[in-house]
Order: sequence, then C-alpha cells, then structure tokens
Amino acid sequence: MYNLVDMQTHSWYSDGTDSPEELMRHASHRGLAGVVITDHSVMDHWDESLFYAKRFQLISTTGIELYARASTQEVHLLGYGMKHTPELARICKEQCDQHNRRARQIIERYKKRGFDFCFEDIPHKGYLARFQIAQFVAKRIDTPVPVVDMHSRSDKYGGVGGFAAVPAEPIPHSTKEVIDAIHEGGGRVSLAHPGEYGNVEDLIVELDEQDIDGIECRSKKKDLDIVRKACNMAWGLGLPITGGSDYHGSRFRIQLGDAGVSRDDFFHFLH
Repeated sequence: MYNLVDMQTHSWYSDGTDSPEELMRHASHRGLAGVVITDHSVMDHWDESLFYAKRFQLISTTGIELYARASTQEVHLLGYGMKHTPELARICKEQCDQHNRRARQIIERYKKRGFDFCFEDIPHKGYLARFQIAQFVAKRIDTPVPVVDMHSRSDKYGGVGGFAAVPAEPIPHSTKEVIDAIHEGGGRVSLAHPGEYGNVEDLIVELDEQDIDGIECRSKKKDLDIVRKACNMAWGLGLPITGGSDYHGSRFRIQLGDAGVSRDDFFHFLH
C-alpha cells in the first residue's frame, strides 16, 4: 500500500465516525502514501485534515463531495485541491441546510413514536446525518447494536418503509453549477462511484461537455459491468481515472486503502 493514495474518505465532519486525526493516524498505520478527506457538503475540516496529514507524513489536499443534479439523475461529484470561495460556501450551506431539515423531520417522526430527544441533543459537525440519528437512538434504547450495523438500523427505522422515513429533497444544484464552483476555487472534479448510476455512458458524455476532470473508476462501490463501461468512456475521452474507498470508519466493512490510485496518478490528476 506504500504507493496508494485513497482519494475518497469521510470523517465525523459529515457522515463518518473518525476524527480527521484518527483517520490520518489509521491511514499511516495501514501504510498508505496518502489520503484525502472528502466530507459531504462541508469545508470546515480542511485545515484540520491537512494539519494531521502533514503530521503523519501523508500526501493530501483539500477535498469535498457534493450532490448534484444531472439531466436524468442525481450524482455525487468529488472536488480536490480547491480553496474556499463564496460560491462553494453557498452550495455547501444550502446542502447542509437540506440535510438538517430532513434530520429535524426524521426526529419529529421518532417523537411521535414516543422517543424523547431533539435535534440539539445529537452531537454533529457540519450537519446531522441519518446514520447519526440511528446511532443515537440505538444508545437511547440501550440496544447493543455494533456500529457496523448502524446503516441497516437506519434503514430499518428511517429508510424506505421505516416509520421515520423522510424522502430527501431534490438536489437544487446542477452538475455544471458544482463543477464550475470547484473550478472557480482552483480545484479538480471527479465523478464519484460511477457503478451506482444508470445510463453511465450518457452521463459521462454530459459531464465531459461540462468539463469534468476525471472519473472514479477505482471504487469499492460498484457494479463491475457499469464500471467497465465508465472506464472505457473515460479512456476514450482522455479523462483521468481516480480512486477511493469511500471509507466512513474503521468498524465498517470498507477499510482505508481498499481502493485508490498511485502517487503518480494522484499528482497527474491534480495537475
């Protein structure tokens, strides 16, 4: 792993369980060359993440994952190497506000079932994630559910068919809007986990026309046939390949370094 840079990870600033310090220490112990924390819709972790990357002698840069609306579906876009800008701050605030509105609605549904807690009772950073609500509820009802099962618990209560289920609001930001905002901040943009999308070939053509910089073909979240199509499209269009594990914490199934790119590929993508 000494030549591997994991380009998609998440800390407790969004929906992960590790602090940036814990995440960087863990990456160092696993022998990674580098890691980028790409928390959803927040930039607050950047200084802390880069500080601990330097302390543990890891390659890194600023990172973010933003939700975006393509012509036929919603997608996730990864940004790398950008700086704070008013436009990025606006998009992040609007997306965090969406998360928090949904979280408050979910909590109201728990209250109707007799649970006694409020939004402010649950520790969180940039926004309150559904997973964090599920974890809090599990502790409140004194149910010894391992952290690794928290996403399934979230699905049981707050997912489709669950009594606390609340549909996500439509994403207001277009892919072009997000790509342009990251570019304005001096960053580069990659399509996250392409194996999760339908009509991936048409999607990549659309994003290429909007000047996307790469495709995350090295990913643990994938349908192999779709990823193969995505890789072929990326190569045909001359788009660099990025890679990341989508790590959310050491007690989940996906671990740091389960996917990534070489040092050379990482620096080639950034420059």
